[in-house]
Amino acid sequence: MNAKGSSLIRLTPIEAAPTDLLAEHPPNTDDFPTVITPSSLDASNPALMPGSRLGNFELLEAIGAGGMATVLKARDLDLGRIVALKILPPVTARDSEAVKRFKLEARAAAKLDHENIARVYFCGEDRGLHFIAFEFVEGEDLRRRIDRVGRVSPHDAVHYLLQLSAGLAHAAERGVIHRDIKPSNILITPDGRAKIVDMGLARHLEGQSFNGGVTQSGVTLGTFDYISPEQALDPRRADIRSDIYSLGCAFYHALTGRPPVPEGTAAKKLYAHEHEFPTDPRDLNPAVPDGLAMALAKMMAKRPTQRYQTPAELSHDLSLLVSASTSSSSVTALPHGLTSHHAGLPPLVQAVPRMPLVWLTAVALVVIATVLYFNSGNTAPQSSVAPWHELAAKKAELPPVVPYVTPAAHPETRSNRIADARGLAESLARQGEKALIQLQPGAIYDLRSLPEGIQFTGTELIVEPEPGPTDRSEFARPVLRILAGPPVEKMARPGTLNCRDVGRVVFRNVEIQIVERPATSDQPEDDPIGLLLTNVARTEIENCLIRTGVESRKGRSVGIAVERDGRTKPGSFVLRRSVIDVGVQGIGLRLPERTEVELSEDGFAPHQSAVLWVDDAEESTVAADGKPNLTIQSCTFMFDRGGSAVSVDQRAQCTLSLAANVFADTAAPDEKLMMPGDDPRAGQPVVLRADPSLDVFRLSNPEGQTPNAYYHVTSPVGETRGVQLASPPWAVADPRSLLASLNPWSAFHLDLNEKRLRVNRLPHVLGMVWTELPDRSPRPIYDVGWPPPKPSLPVKAKAGQRVVHPDAVPEDAGSRVYPTVAKAFEDLKAGETILIAQNGKVPVSSLPEKALRATIAPFDGFFPVLVPSEEAFRRPDASLFPLVDGELTLTGLHIQLVGRPAVVTMAGGTTCTIRNCTITLEEKDDETASLIVLTEPTREMKVGAADPANPQIHMENTLVHGRGKVVLLRSPRSFDWTADNCAFALDGAVLQSEAGVRDTPLPRAALRWKNVTATTTGALFDIRGSGQRTQGFDVSCDRCLLASCTRRRAVPPMVLVQETDGSNDPAATMTWRGDNANVYGNYDPLLEIRPLGAGRPVDWDAARWLRFTGETGRVGAVRFAIASLTPAKLRNLKPDDLRAELETSEPGVWRAIDAGADVVKLPKSAEKPQP
Repeated sequence: MNAKGSSLIRLTPIEAAPTDLLAEHPPNTDDFPTVITPSSLDASNPALMPGSRLGNFELLEAIGAGGMATVLKARDLDLGRIVALKILPPVTARDSEAVKRFKLEARAAAKLDHENIARVYFCGEDRGLHFIAFEFVEGEDLRRRIDRVGRVSPHDAVHYLLQLSAGLAHAAERGVIHRDIKPSNILITPDGRAKIVDMGLARHLEGQSFNGGVTQSGVTLGTFDYISPEQALDPRRADIRSDIYSLGCAFYHALTGRPPVPEGTAAKKLYAHEHEFPTDPRDLNPAVPDGLAMALAKMMAKRPTQRYQTPAELSHDLSLLVSASTSSSSVTALPHGLTSHHAGLPPLVQAVPRMPLVWLTAVALVVIATVLYFNSGNTAPQSSVAPWHELAAKKAELPPVVPYVTPAAHPETRSNRIADARGLAESLARQGEKALIQLQPGAIYDLRSLPEGIQFTGTELIVEPEPGPTDRSEFARPVLRILAGPPVEKMARPGTLNCRDVGRVVFRNVEIQIVERPATSDQPEDDPIGLLLTNVARTEIENCLIRTGVESRKGRSVGIAVERDGRTKPGSFVLRRSVIDVGVQGIGLRLPERTEVELSEDGFAPHQSAVLWVDDAEESTVAADGKPNLTIQSCTFMFDRGGSAVSVDQRAQCTLSLAANVFADTAAPDEKLMMPGDDPRAGQPVVLRADPSLDVFRLSNPEGQTPNAYYHVTSPVGETRGVQLASPPWAVADPRSLLASLNPWSAFHLDLNEKRLRVNRLPHVLGMVWTELPDRSPRPIYDVGWPPPKPSLPVKAKAGQRVVHPDAVPEDAGSRVYPTVAKAFEDLKAGETILIAQNGKVPVSSLPEKALRATIAPFDGFFPVLVPSEEAFRRPDASLFPLVDGELTLTGLHIQLVGRPAVVTMAGGTTCTIRNCTITLEEKDDETASLIVLTEPTREMKVGAADPANPQIHMENTLVHGRGKVVLLRSPRSFDWTADNCAFALDGAVLQSEAGVRDTPLPRAALRWKNVTATTTGALFDIRGSGQRTQGFDVSCDRCLLASCTRRRAVPPMVLVQETDGSNDPAATMTWRGDNANVYGNYDPLLEIRPLGAGRPVDWDAARWLRFTGETGRVGAVRFAIASLTPAKLRNLKPDDLRAELETSEPGVWRAIDAGADVVKLPKSAEKPQP
């Protein structure tokens, strides 16, 4: 650590320091430390004021920021020395993972004691601030030196490389890798010593499992100018060879004055590290000797196996280079501390003459070149070591290869290997109608080198890698490089590939690179096609990568096009475990409707349309039974502010089946440019794009099919069970940047911690999960052990309980946890309780009739809303809870009922208790919504000559509101209903009886209400005789408030008896006992009898009613807290809305009513926002 500059140090005067310890992250370049915030001291934090103390350290001044921390210059008060104090900001310390990584940095550095590595002295915590005390190093970091002098001399570069390789060797011996080697992390002291600083990303290899450690899969740690390809892919797999690569990049920068990839976005830099060789350093700095250039090339090899395997090997070759150099100049004094074999290092300012290595006159340099060549570690045709001497005459058009686990050929088959595109064409011609083409792993077959295009016609074509062992991981897919163009011209061009009139075509484990022909005019070609398949009966593409080159991504290329003419039969097309990336403006697949298509376990990069569905027949050929002709399952679709997964063209008929897919935008909401007044859904990606005026599309999405997940993507019409994600599902912030990586499959990694992406918890995950090895065995695309551990449920069932949780799987039934209420009900025993551990809407099927005693309630801390499932709607007489015998208790629930199903149906001898519940009813059209429906006694079985006992209804502290009925009698019967502190606010009747009685004695119902508030838009009791006598009701009311919702002139009666035979005596229909505390409001009349035919109606006003009941109670105008309880307001009612006042004898003077329900005791769950 120094006062002049390093990755941990930036001079910032304390008085000018920003007030925010952690501001926004700067760009990830060497201009800034890696994954850090600007240097800052919080002036408002007394712990960080100059002169304050942190532990045994006195703070002096701010000197920079590194990794994820602020760095201060401080004095150790015990030992009297100056240190660099690295402090983790409090806001970062809230993240346990950040604290763990911070402590791991200290532990990693504490294992090291070497003169070329900055030492750590102490690690501690004071007043909530975690800090590490490092060695304070006077000097200048290598980046600042480059900025100051432009380029470092080869002489100094070798000096520093020898020292730093010794430091890396020391770290490697102790199992520590740095993972962030760059010029700003290399300090040069005034006496010429080089030191490595900032272990913020270091990792200790010992004892860490593949899935362990702090670094998460998919999180790229390192600096893009110097990061190794394998570290960019997965930081956990980086080893000492990654540090050697970064060291080579750092000194390429030092020697040439610019990084290996000087310009471009982060994605471009990562792509270049993996696929492109940098400019020959000798072209940028002629002073660089050939031997040093060779060493840099080996340090920066793309494949780890072709680099120096240890720092000691690098030191050895550098020493040979030094020994072989002429010493015409005097020896410059070496920095203190170099080992003995570095002695005598001559200056290398004078470059060795530029010539091919075979003509080098220095014998030792020939030896060096020989050593470098034979130590390359790989003799594959496609070397990953930069061929500096060839780069001047060679320019790569496309990424050479994408590494993939594919076998090397057996030695005995190498003599018959297909070496190039010409060999491929000859092999096709030689094999005839049935061809098996086995390509070399990593080889590039550029069909543009052929004098004419390839057209295959026959019975079968299979293209795959050569067979061989499967235990090697650094081979690459064979690459077929083909030219795209319009179909009408395709066969006239070299480089094209067309399969025509073939029975079966298979591409397996290959990469197809599509190159567009350079445009000859300002207008690009329309939809140039890569792989054209004409009249192919069956196509199978498995585990392949289909993509365009970088220069092709602006066009509207078509990756694969299938065509059929009228004379051919329908065919099939299978794409499995593959990645398609043909550009944002491109079309992945163009498929005709007379094709049965199956897409499974695939990843689609952003496209204009991933699948274009076209018409290829005069008349539709889609099956009348709606059988899908396009099935998409377990795929992941990536979007970039627009585009579609499927576009249906013109008259093409498409029946689409979607299951377990993920459709997600990669653009953050704030990246989407919106103008005032714009529709936020305008321009949003869509799953399906079709002309709405044409009937060309059907969605086949049967009950029980795994749902799809959507993030900022419009789901197709008819999708009813889709999962809408609130946050991006991607494992990394910018998955698009990984499409050009060594492993584009990693771009489709999803956040496995997102519960809504799991189907019944892991291992069932939505989207693309599986790829395969060359031996056809499956392999997950995720870099974790598979299946991942099944997350434990957050709830447990105690004795006598059955718990419902949406993440439960069938095997959880053994611990009495179930995914649905119906599943829990199947295993329910008498006396047990079902607890629902779910927030929001919980679909409930119509449960089977079951005789038992049970309770249904929320699990503690959850607020479920029970709603009927689709299956419940299909049964017109069904109910959620049918009671044929036994007892049911509903407590603490919110139930929403829309349409015909009742909540509970009750037979004789049953008991239903509803306690602390909110019931929301909403009738639709002619469908009746009821809380309780009493069945017809004639349909119930009798035991001997006895009738079943009366159904018992008990309600307490319950609110029923909306449009519907509380109790519905479809035929007369006796029952008992008690209600205590309940509120009924309905656009409908509280009790409705729909049929008359011929026989005597009349069935009678007993109602005992206490502290009940009942307000309705119609009659409170609606009793119908259907031309006969009505059954009897014996009512007892204590301290109840019964009032109409409206105080307008035309108000309904409180009790309506209608459609009688005219012989009814009101006293025979109803007896009413009330105390003097009841309040009757707004009803006029209070009782009305309407007989059928010519019978005389009866109306009872307030005085007649009070004489009938024997009360001296209160009757008058009543108003509620919410003005005018309209039907809409009744649906959204809250308990406080039912506070009421009664107008006194003095007009305009109102007084609070002390009768009715105590709204404080009513449930508040209805007030909670529900998803």
